[in-house]
Amino acid sequence: MKVRVAHLTDVNLDTAFFQAIASHLDPTRFELVMGSLAAPGALQASMSARGIRTFGLGLPLRSPRAVLSLVSVLRRERIDLLHAHCFLPTLWGLLAARLSGCPMVFTRHHSDHHLRL
Repeated sequence: MKVRVAHLTDVNLDTAFFQAIASHLDPTRFELVMGSLAAPGALQASMSARGIRTFGLGLPLRSPRAVLSLVSVLRRERIDLLHAHCFLPTLWGLLAARLSGCPMVFTRHHSDHHLRL
């Protein structure tokens, strides 16, 4: 049984970091879903071309509505683990994960914003 892991970022930039995740995650063990708080864009286009499921919430980054939208995605996609990247995805992700019962981890990128949580 594959573990379905959703990665959540704030904007939808197609970065080398997310390309590396997509390239090196063992597809026999994990199913990747890639999403952003922002509307679909370059990240989703690149991941979709690889056959990876994507989502874009299309909300302002600081919108608390992101929590309920993310809860809906976590449930609909039957996500087993949410992996948030950067401050706002971690903040909204923590709340959505708690409400949906989905385990969550986060990665600090470029700052110490996670200390504010």
